[in-house]
Amino acid sequence: MAPGPMAESVEEELLPVASALAAEFQLFSCPSSCRPEASLGVGLSCACPHCGAWADFVAGEWAPEHLGPPRPRYEILTRDFADALAAYLAPRLAPGEVLLEVGAGDGRLAAGLRRRLPGAVQVTATDSGARGLATAHAVERCDVGEALRRFAPAVALSSWMPMGEDWTPALQASPGLREYVLVGDPHVCGELWQTWGLAPGWSDPGVPPHEVAGWTSVPLADVARHQLCRTDWPFSRDRHSTIVSFRAPASDDGSVPGGPLRASIADATPATK
Repeated sequence: MAPGPMAESVEEELLPVASALAAEFQLFSCPSSCRPEASLGVGLSCACPHCGAWADFVAGEWAPEHLGPPRPRYEILTRDFADALAAYLAPRLAPGEVLLEVGAGDGRLAAGLRRRLPGAVQVTATDSGARGLATAHAVERCDVGEALRRFAPAVALSSWMPMGEDWTPALQASPGLREYVLVGDPHVCGELWQTWGLAPGWSDPGVPPHEVAGWTSVPLADVARHQLCRTDWPFSRDRHSTIVSFRAPASDDGSVPGGPLRASIADATPATK
């Protein structure tokens, strides 16, 4: 059952501001207490109190009271990230069109966008249930292929696609889909090359699969600056999550499937290989 207006209001009140949350857990600050060590199959990890608190927080084992009950967190839903993503999406969706989130997990991101986007835009959250995440909002139980067939979205969103899975062929084949937006750490979400078109360390990896299919990738810097995720740490200044728009090829008359894109983010620049 979807939460009522009062529960929605309480949840909105609990959304942190990204900069305040980063400061609370000392993310990216490299405090003197950090002693990161390399572990086989894990990479760098640190057992200091700051890193331990963050690890427990994102694993859903503990949370400060002001952030609500503990739950697993992947992309950290903050007020400013939701605001920035909604500001990007709003001019790209016409009344009556569907924004579809696939792999929506507990449904909180879709709910946050629903609160911010015009009411005439239909925001639908779907998830197969394979990860066993408890839902906090209405989430349709279906896999990616079924979701695309049932809801015929104009724009699709995937936050933290499971590692080793690549849903982009299904997204690109969806009739009428003119854009899909990927959110997550490319090293642990989907497949680095097939999903994101990234090949770190390769001087000439070839043409990324999405470009072969005619799609264009555009990083969304105005949204990315508000991102925090479970693979960020106090001991590292690097931000690991990113957000990229993948846009459908134009037809001979210059249009894209389902109609024209009505706006673009001001500072978006084509992704490099």
